[in-house]
Parts: sequence; C-alpha cells; structure tokens
Amino acid sequence: MGYMPDTYTAEFQENLIYPVFDSIARGEIKRNYFFIFPLIDLGGGLSYQLTENFSAYILGSYDKGFFKITQYDIYYNNGSGKNDQRAKQWGKGDVYNFRIGIGFNLKNKK
Repeated sequence: MGYMPDTYTAEFQENLIYPVFDSIARGEIKRNYFFIFPLIDLGGGLSYQLTENFSAYILGSYDKGFFKITQYDIYYNNGSGKNDQRAKQWGKGDVYNFRIGIGFNLKNKK
C-alpha cells in the first residue's frame, strides 16, 4: 500500500534565463487523486554467507500501482511566446528498487 500525505493541485511558472537561451514553462500539477493507494510488489534476491556473522546480498523489486495518483500538464516554449509544446505525464506509484549490500546476522544459525 502506498501513502501520499501531500495531496494538492497547484499551478506553477518557471523562467530559465541563461546567456545563450531562455525558456518559459507553465502548467498544473495534481496530486489529489488518492491519499492511500494499493500496490502489488514483485521481487527477489540472492544472499551469500561471507562469514559466521556477515552476508552479502543483491535484491530487486518492482511495485506496480493501479490508479492514477499524480498528473503533470506542462506547456513550455523557447521564451519567444511561439512554438508552444505540451507535455502530459501521470504516475501510478510504480517503483523499481535495486539493492546491493552487506548484512549483519543477529541470530546464529546453529
């Protein structure tokens, strides 16, 4: 289950000015679809016992969401006010996770 405490709808505008180029972006961000949302988690990993107390591991997982929880609707141009482009993106809470680490065994397996 996912949890998103900051639900909101906001309008924004950004101006980026650099000696060579400038651009203007404006749009709307929505994060008010679901406060708590379901995810399915698929994952696995490998572990190798290095010593009696330490093990090395590689883990991977993927969380898949089912409902739209964020949406970005952005217009941008090169600062001239012409050639407006539109980008729309939405998310469902999908996350890839990959870990490599060394663990300390708290309990002796004997």
